[in-house]
Amino acid sequence: MMGNIATGPETVVQAVGVRKEFPRHRGSGTIVAVNDVTLIAQRGESLGIVGESGSGKTTLARCLVRLIEPTSGRILIHGDDVTTASGSPLRRLRRKFQMVFQDPYDSLDPRWNVERSVEEPLRLLTEMRPAERRKRVQDLLGLVRLGGNLGKRYPHQLSGGQQQRAGIARALATNPSLIVLDEPTSALDALVRIEILELLNELRRELQLTYIYISHDIGSVLKVCDRIAVMYLGRIVELGSAHEVVSNPMHPYTMALMSSILESRVDARPIRNRLEGEIPSAERIPSGCVLHTRCPVAIADCSTTEQQLIEVGPGHQVACSRVTRDDAIVWPSGWVRNRR
Repeated sequence: MMGNIATGPETVVQAVGVRKEFPRHRGSGTIVAVNDVTLIAQRGESLGIVGESGSGKTTLARCLVRLIEPTSGRILIHGDDVTTASGSPLRRLRRKFQMVFQDPYDSLDPRWNVERSVEEPLRLLTEMRPAERRKRVQDLLGLVRLGGNLGKRYPHQLSGGQQQRAGIARALATNPSLIVLDEPTSALDALVRIEILELLNELRRELQLTYIYISHDIGSVLKVCDRIAVMYLGRIVELGSAHEVVSNPMHPYTMALMSSILESRVDARPIRNRLEGEIPSAERIPSGCVLHTRCPVAIADCSTTEQQLIEVGPGHQVACSRVTRDDAIVWPSGWVRNRR
């Protein structure tokens, strides 16, 4: 069920019951990469989506911008249904949303200099005249701090940080309200990563942009995002404010995920929230709660009951019936329930 769709003048993007299946490489049937995801983001908000590799976060990102077609569900940008649009209506909608990719070099055409790459969305998606497009390109390069003669250079002549700035400029070309960022700093070194995160924050404040920020790096998510959605095997298992999800994770998967991240910090006290086994294949997703085969507090009911996001506090939702019904859970030795 898709449920009711909340609407309002500040709502930029809504995903309602989004599901994405891929055909199996061998045999019949499908692989479910994204399963019944519902989320919403408002004007000027940054929503982070985190999870292990294979959790479905990048597939969800590509569905949101129609790089791939969702199998079912609805995606709305400013109330317009992107999932049913095609042809000219879809091209008009594409002006409202753009994507910044993980590898900045691969996202730029090596045959074009930066100015040509940034201009291309304007040529395809707007009716601006050549002189107007050139003026817009120069303004965009100044906005992302690619001044001087950098616009004349080709991707291989730029550093990784400069390539990503070019990718951001291109994403901003049509003045979109939604930017989907897929691991935008993972290919950059530490100092450049900080610079790009600062730039993203400045652009969001100045242009009132809405971000969907895909990452496995909680440090960068905390610097950029207001809220966090945690994904596991195609489902959102926890959703709340960035501070609340990181400092007070409620779902066992989120607890383990945050533990593994915090353990890597030199100043962190030891936390040993470990899940058993490996993440199951997307070809064999467990029934009931998708985590029950690895969860340290799973009971028989968890293997048969599909979990739903339930509010446990203001704006904080968890898809674990044991947590949401406030069971007297006996956590394994060494597990830390609350990090406050």
